[in-house]
Amino acid sequence: MLLSHRLTELTKSTTAAIIICCSTTTARALEAPPDDATTGRTAREAKVEAPTEKFNVTFAPGEGASGLAPNFSPKGTQFGLMPQDVPNLGGLKHLVGKIELGPREAMPNGIKIAFAKSQPDQPYDQLFADTNLNGDLADETPVAAVPKLTRDKWWSSFDGITLKVRHSDRPEHTIDYPVAFWITVESPDEQPPLARFTRRGFLQGSFQKSGRTYHVVLTDRNNDALFERGDSWGIALADDEGGIERPVWRTIDDFSWGGDVAWKLTLNAADGGGGVVTVFDPEVSRADDEAMRDHLRADKLAPRAEKPLAFEKEFETAIKLATESGKPCFVKFETDWCGPCKAMHQFVFTAKDVVDAADGVVCVTVDGDKRKDLKERFEVGGYPTGIFLDANQKETARFSGYRSVKEMREAFSRLAR
Repeated sequence: MLLSHRLTELTKSTTAAIIICCSTTTARALEAPPDDATTGRTAREAKVEAPTEKFNVTFAPGEGASGLAPNFSPKGTQFGLMPQDVPNLGGLKHLVGKIELGPREAMPNGIKIAFAKSQPDQPYDQLFADTNLNGDLADETPVAAVPKLTRDKWWSSFDGITLKVRHSDRPEHTIDYPVAFWITVESPDEQPPLARFTRRGFLQGSFQKSGRTYHVVLTDRNNDALFERGDSWGIALADDEGGIERPVWRTIDDFSWGGDVAWKLTLNAADGGGGVVTVFDPEVSRADDEAMRDHLRADKLAPRAEKPLAFEKEFETAIKLATESGKPCFVKFETDWCGPCKAMHQFVFTAKDVVDAADGVVCVTVDGDKRKDLKERFEVGGYPTGIFLDANQKETARFSGYRSVKEMREAFSRLAR
């Protein structure tokens, strides 16, 4: 009886302990997890997250007519040229150079390039590229250009060229890399010391999620045929009617938007052959994210003046007006192809604060391509360049590049004092 009584009491105690333990566990499970003092993680960060959605993407050359092509090109990469008579190569007055593309270990010798003339007294109009990577230009078909005189320079542009770039020691591990070349000279008989090139084209892939198609695009930003963190990618959601939104281009180490969903891309290798796209939570809406990234947002929202800031078109006229009236002068060097120049006229010189601050200042625009004498006189190296002159035509300040409403208001206020 005593043994039976003790077993009964032990069973009751054990059952009670189990009930207490389970109840405590259940209660703790319902609470938010405590901060982890040992790792520094917050309660939110320590929570178990839901499985991440991932989609494999295989890239192929993009279709220009798809509406997915990037609306930007990298700045031209320059490479040196040397006069060299290449045996069995067509054309006259050969200029030879090479460009570096792909991994150095797979492309140790770069790609050989040569320019030639079809007529001795004309600008260079032929290009030979080592497209088969055998080091011999004599077996290549020349690409022709029609030199054009633009802004007092002869431009020879060569497009439609696809180079082969190895990404390993395996012959089949080679990618196509479309490029364009150009050279400029001031006179037809000049032998330029350098040429420039930039990538053309882009890569494109797609995947399906919940019955909807997402197009993924990828492009090189620095003309090296390596797809790495600093290059660009985007994603675009197709609608039910077959239309496709414009991709939101971001660097590969950043997220992008497809519809209202944020995504991140992880490439499998630097050859751009494929990668994995993952749903990402940036903890911000698409509209708010795009607004925060718009560096012109404040200028776009600035109150507008009734009339934009008035600019004289002739430098000499502006200087005469400033001298006769004893007013300072603002000289803005620009060109008709300069994007930031146009943006300043659209958003900055129409802002009320800027127009008010420039009251009493004679303003003039100068086309740097047409007035090279003034460009050299004021040592202008880029566009836009703004130069502030006092009433005695003495330079007091200058800037280069886009300037905001706030910056221009402050600059005019200082000039008018």
